[in-house]
Amino acid sequence: MMVIGIDPHKQSHTAVAADELGRKKAQKTVRARRDGHRELIAWAREIAPAGRLWAVEDVRHVAGGLIRELLAAGEQVVFVPPKLMAGERRGGSGASPTGLTRWRSRGWRCARARACPLPASMSRSWRCGG
Repeated sequence: MMVIGIDPHKQSHTAVAADELGRKKAQKTVRARRDGHRELIAWAREIAPAGRLWAVEDVRHVAGGLIRELLAAGEQVVFVPPKLMAGERRGGSGASPTGLTRWRSRGWRCARARACPLPASMSRSWRCGG
């Protein structure tokens, strides 16, 4: 299963796909709009047809639309605490979802991700990859 880390922003979302060993396989940036969300889902299905786990930085005020699109498309979504992404930002190349490899290496599981509950409107669609 490929993990796709998302760094969400108001105007754009950047995705990095990593294999089971945390190696970067692909990267894509899209507009933070419905058409961009759907483009991202299609891209992910193309590069990871066997299955995907979306690790989205937990800033739902800018990622809510993408999260709803992912869940509606039947994708598996977990939240990555922003503090795990902050080290990547301090490390050099700006905001980067490659912090997802740290998320995986530290053993974060869905039970921990669920500690940040989804809004009631999304909770019925919640799927977990753990």
